[in-house]
Amino acid sequence: MELIELMNLLKNKKQTILIIVPLVLFIVIVFTLVQPLKYGASLKALVIQNFSANTDPYTASKSNEYLSNILSKVIHSNSFYSNVLISGFDIDKNYFSGDVIKQMKKWNKTVNTKVINDSSIIVVSAYHPDRSQAEQIAKSVSYVLQTKHALYHGGGDNVKIKIIDESIVSRFPVKPNIILNLIVGLVAGLFLAFGYIHLFSEEQINNTPFVTTKTIGDQEPRIE
Repeated sequence: MELIELMNLLKNKKQTILIIVPLVLFIVIVFTLVQPLKYGASLKALVIQNFSANTDPYTASKSNEYLSNILSKVIHSNSFYSNVLISGFDIDKNYFSGDVIKQMKKWNKTVNTKVINDSSIIVVSAYHPDRSQAEQIAKSVSYVLQTKHALYHGGGDNVKIKIIDESIVSRFPVKPNIILNLIVGLVAGLFLAFGYIHLFSEEQINNTPFVTTKTIGDQEPRIE
């Protein structure tokens, strides 16, 4: 289908677009609003290892990056979660109610970690409907990382965790991301509408019967 034909088709089917796109946006808005609003608290931690003077810098960098990835994953473990709860911070333990499976599922939704590429910096984010709780959880993760990181690697005292950005709490809820959800909903609605129009037009073409003509040549007069 050529571009001009496509544009004409979309122009003729604009009513379909005006139905599908708002419908998808409405579904996205409902899905967004039924989720609890959550505040965010984030911090950055730098993993530092002591190496001998003749250690290759590239090897040292990759070793720090490797250890950062391990600690980033460890934060989501049950062991780390348990240490957070007993760290002495004012964390509402009732928020993580239920059996171990439910607690860990809630914990993994509450805390998000990532390692900045080509670095040994771990970014930790905590989300909670209560702003102060988000801050307490982020601070407790920071504390456990600094004081008990040796439980999760074999580096001993050669490894240190330095907090380079203290916990910063958002002033307003950051989850769900309403603007991002609306953009995704708009794009999804347009793709769905265009796809429906395209398939519908193709189906019409395929179902159109072919018209054939038969040419009857002139007959020469018969002589009797």
